[in-house]
Amino acid sequence: MTTPPPLEQRNLDEHTQMLDPISDVLVDHEIERGEDRISNLPKIILHEILSRLPDPATTSVLSKAWLEIWYTFPNLSFSDTKITRTFRQPVEDLPRKSKDFIEYVKSTLLRFSDQRLAIKELKLWLDCFDLSSMSMDVDICLKLASENGVQVLELNNGSNKLQNDQGECYVLPEKVTENQTLTKLSLLGQIRVDPAFVNHSIKFFSLRELCLLNVHFEDEQSIKHLISCCPLIEIITLIFDDGMESLTMHGLQKLKTVHTDGIKELYIDEAPSLENLNYCCDYLRTPFKIDSIRCQNLKELFLYLDRTSVITNKWFLELFQKFRFLERLKLFDCETSETINISSGQLKFLKLTLCSNLKEANIDAPNLSSFSLLLCCVPTTISLNLNTSSRSYIEFLYETLMKRSGEDCFCSNNVSKCWWHSLKDVKVITSLKIDENVDFKTLLELLTTVEPRGNISFMLEF
Repeated sequence: MTTPPPLEQRNLDEHTQMLDPISDVLVDHEIERGEDRISNLPKIILHEILSRLPDPATTSVLSKAWLEIWYTFPNLSFSDTKITRTFRQPVEDLPRKSKDFIEYVKSTLLRFSDQRLAIKELKLWLDCFDLSSMSMDVDICLKLASENGVQVLELNNGSNKLQNDQGECYVLPEKVTENQTLTKLSLLGQIRVDPAFVNHSIKFFSLRELCLLNVHFEDEQSIKHLISCCPLIEIITLIFDDGMESLTMHGLQKLKTVHTDGIKELYIDEAPSLENLNYCCDYLRTPFKIDSIRCQNLKELFLYLDRTSVITNKWFLELFQKFRFLERLKLFDCETSETINISSGQLKFLKLTLCSNLKEANIDAPNLSSFSLLLCCVPTTISLNLNTSSRSYIEFLYETLMKRSGEDCFCSNNVSKCWWHSLKDVKVITSLKIDENVDFKTLLELLTTVEPRGNISFMLEF
């Protein structure tokens, strides 16, 4: 038997359509008639309105009613840039301002705790101050947020700071692992996860999204253990500027999206729901290795590599045999064979950028609606299978190539230009017994009168 949602949640669901776009609700405000119908909506609806505004704090100046709504708004976001702004601060002022900042954060969370107000989100971003210098107070803040049922927790300890000394990191407290309501955890910058944290009894039973950007772990097994304790995880983002040798993800039944940067070898096993994989190792200068076992439902694969990575024709053939539902493929900056053959009934989007050596691409993809071969790649032949390629797509491809001006190409803002700018002519060749001097429009009409067999090739002349 399914338990019905709380009354407040049902009210929220009923009013959701009113909130998108927000302007539809504000028109109903009827200021000229002296009516304030919005302020009389249930508090949960007003909180939803605030969550969709770019700067919800500005509503606190509207009226006493909105001020009260702001004081109980469950999405808390604190950034030290609102204190320091973007200007350089005198060094002697930073300790005082740092203390004032964290005291304000702590007093706000204490108020929510004393009034037993729910906290849905807590975002703490520091670009000038250091979490490590106020670690005891931050620990208290995280404890208060956890006790008030925080669902989204984001800590940014200056992800752009040039600090590599792990002694200056903020050490994540074990208390965070006991929060069973957490659905999203983002840790960015100078934050360290100690072995004591990982060895603790982790209870991330509700976590759906995990983002780690340059977070310090003792070893790769610690990250693996942390991920394994998130049975409902759907989105994983892992970025390590210092690089990591290998990482294994195993038995994540709900996992849908993985984004990694700085991991040389990535192994994903038993992730039947995985649909999107974004893998980047362009600055590591080492060959990549991805082994996705039993992830046959993959739909999107983006690879950002480097010139030490070689993508062969065999790799393409095996890729589409292994991932039969793959719809989007993007390769950036890698070596390829001079000739590649791509055959897929599901592929819709194909992009090869800065892939050198490629001269000929034979594409058998009837559902392909968008593809590009750019910059260093200079193809001489593009072939399509007549039996599986629609007439409309053949016509679209020909017209796109014949523009030749490069005005709509993707390199318009770059110093180096793609091959499109040097393209002089396109010659069409088919395996059908048709006069080779026939114009392209007539050729398309002939294709509708005969049974399409063989190939149609576009020979590019530079």
